[in-house]
Amino acid sequence: MGPLRVLRSGIRLARRVEALASASMIRTPLRFLAYGFLVRNRRLAVAIERLGTASAYEGRMLLRSMLEIMINHAWIRLRQKHSRSLRFVAYQPLELLRVHASMQASMSPADYERARRNLERQRRAVRHLFRLRDRNGKMHWARSWAAVSSVEGRIQEVKSSDTPGQPDPFLYAMYSWISSAVHGGPNSLKEVFDRRTGVLVAKRQPERDPSAQFAAAAAILSYTINAAAEDLRIKKIIGSDAAKYTVAVQKLRGRKRGPAGKPAS
Repeated sequence: MGPLRVLRSGIRLARRVEALASASMIRTPLRFLAYGFLVRNRRLAVAIERLGTASAYEGRMLLRSMLEIMINHAWIRLRQKHSRSLRFVAYQPLELLRVHASMQASMSPADYERARRNLERQRRAVRHLFRLRDRNGKMHWARSWAAVSSVEGRIQEVKSSDTPGQPDPFLYAMYSWISSAVHGGPNSLKEVFDRRTGVLVAKRQPERDPSAQFAAAAAILSYTINAAAEDLRIKKIIGSDAAKYTVAVQKLRGRKRGPAGKPAS
């Protein structure tokens, strides 16, 4: 199967896992995250599939979101699963308060204060998780839900772990490459232009291999499906189909590609 067909089969499988999970009670933070990350990465995979090869460059932006979700999921699952997943879920009011502080000009004073008080009340309920004392004895709120606050740091911990089933390290190499385009960095301009006889023209296709987005999204979805099936304890039901999908994804990595990005004959 080609990359697009493999991705579509992964989307169908993800929907099956979602249906099985939604029929059970998701009571723990880890199961809540497993279900939520699965839904998010399935939706992003659908968006990449719908953008197609014509907008593969824009699909790359969505691929970065899939990567970051997978990195967070993998880091949470490395160790201390319950406490890490609990902190991820409980950090929401702190994150919202940071955003809320910049919205004062767009809200009425009464609405702004009402929302702020509500978020601060929610934050107080989780102060035992995020209220910290620095080396000078001063109390402050944690700046991140994770003890390793940067995505790059979490990537390194996941890569250096020997945990079976960890994400393919090949995918991490794409993270910093994609980031420039996501943030509108200098390299993102170079990627979308050609110079012809001294004149800049927009490229019709910035990607050398437009179908690579499908293969990468399929690989990330494979990890997310397997992790979700394990965390949601439905691996016995979906395990054989998930294993077949993983094999299909691995075969994509072995496909030799010609200079135009097409499978070599």
